[in-house]
Amino acid sequence: MTKPSGREKQITILVLVFCLFLAAVIRLQVILASPYLLNDGMLFVTMTEDMQAANYRIPEFTTYNQADQIPFAYPPLAFAVTGVINQLAGVPVLELVRWLPFIFNMLSILPLYFLSRRILGGQVKPLFATLAYATLKPGYYWLIMGGGLTRSLGMLFGLTTLVLFWDALQSRRWFSGRLIAAGVCFGLTGASHIEIVMLTAAVLGLFCCFHKGFWRSIARVTVVGVLGLLVAAPYWVQVLHFHGLQPFLAASGSGNMFSIGIIPLLIGEQVIDEPYMTMFGVLLLIGTGSLLLRRQYLLLVWILVILVVGYRSLARSSLIPAAMITAVAIQDVLIPAFERIQKEVQRKNKNSRSRYPLAFLIPIIIFIQAFGASFLFNIRHQADLVVPEGTVAALRWVSENTPANANFVVMPSADGWWEDSTQEWFPTMAKRHSLTTVQGYEWLGTMQQRTDLSRDLFMGAFEDDPQKFQVALHRAGGSCDYILFDFHYMLLRIGPKLDRWLNQTHTIVHQQDQVVIYQRNKP
Repeated sequence: MTKPSGREKQITILVLVFCLFLAAVIRLQVILASPYLLNDGMLFVTMTEDMQAANYRIPEFTTYNQADQIPFAYPPLAFAVTGVINQLAGVPVLELVRWLPFIFNMLSILPLYFLSRRILGGQVKPLFATLAYATLKPGYYWLIMGGGLTRSLGMLFGLTTLVLFWDALQSRRWFSGRLIAAGVCFGLTGASHIEIVMLTAAVLGLFCCFHKGFWRSIARVTVVGVLGLLVAAPYWVQVLHFHGLQPFLAASGSGNMFSIGIIPLLIGEQVIDEPYMTMFGVLLLIGTGSLLLRRQYLLLVWILVILVVGYRSLARSSLIPAAMITAVAIQDVLIPAFERIQKEVQRKNKNSRSRYPLAFLIPIIIFIQAFGASFLFNIRHQADLVVPEGTVAALRWVSENTPANANFVVMPSADGWWEDSTQEWFPTMAKRHSLTTVQGYEWLGTMQQRTDLSRDLFMGAFEDDPQKFQVALHRAGGSCDYILFDFHYMLLRIGPKLDRWLNQTHTIVHQQDQVVIYQRNKP
């Protein structure tokens, strides 16, 4: 690899700054749409406060959703960082959980560039890969919302681990400082996000398979693994001490992390999270063909590894190799093809001359389209992540006007629990017990039961079937004192039959904007 000149370095820095600028514009467009957290993150606000109350020791349970005793099994590093900044700088925890995911996500663009440069080589292809990562939706959408606090930090450390380990593999020294640094970052990844550390471990093993000196590479990755276990030991040792393996076993089946369903995904899933065969889907196919013809399999096998180990977040994780594959398509296929066409036109028509490399219009057009597509997507869908002011006001009303031991059924207000901000915010903002909140219950192994309950309650209301609704309420268990409907989810409704039953058995105690709260009548 030739050493870049001073001018090339300056151009590279300018393009990287431009990448960061585009990334910031796209992400801030969503974040600034609301003065509150995007979508979720209130569980993490509570867990941060739990760690502060325990003097940064991992407590046995989180106080989220009161007395349900959810094990404090989430990797705690992001909560500790948030709590320390809160205490040192005085920034409210809510504001930190709003902004830290954005900061971590922006920082992760830099190790992505360095990793692309090591794998792809040259000066141009790594910049194309970085532009793709910075502008495509999977590179930010689930990482900048409140619940992205742990995901974005884990991604930052995971990418840094891959960069450092790649350098360690290239080193002639068996044991190097970069190897130690890779082990430390690997441990910090594990202390941030379980799924991302699993994917990182799998890719580390993949790197070993594609480097010369297989057994030496295996020895090095073993060192990284041992160091990572030691760095993350304060987390996993404490959880094992309190709960054993049960929370991890319960969580491993909560998000389809392992399943034979990878076969349909290989055929039909878009790894860049596009509903149709878009321009980047075509680029991915072109880049894949180019790599196959050249027998360069690393990036392709990387995507297969993600399908096996963690396809639950397929688009987010596979964007890393996919961005590099699209860079290959642009630089190694499209630009040379366009240059050949231009030369042929000039050969046939000697009067047709161009002072400029018109082939480079191709990446300009491609990334203008990528930026525009993400910008328009944000405009159309940012309302899905923004919690309405009426919902916030209703949760505050609940905290101030209902008994502390009251039990609530919070009706689902989104297509899935992962987008249901009302249910996730309720235990933290309202400080009351929710019988239907799903978040956090993967560690108890009851996530699917609560998901099914929310679905049945919704269908009882949607079909205007009071009997089905009552059966689902009975399954909620305990004493349901209140029912909260948040109608900002347009499909949620109360038909005439259910309305009649609710008016006979309950009383409306709060109604504002799109939120209605019913209290059960005393017998």
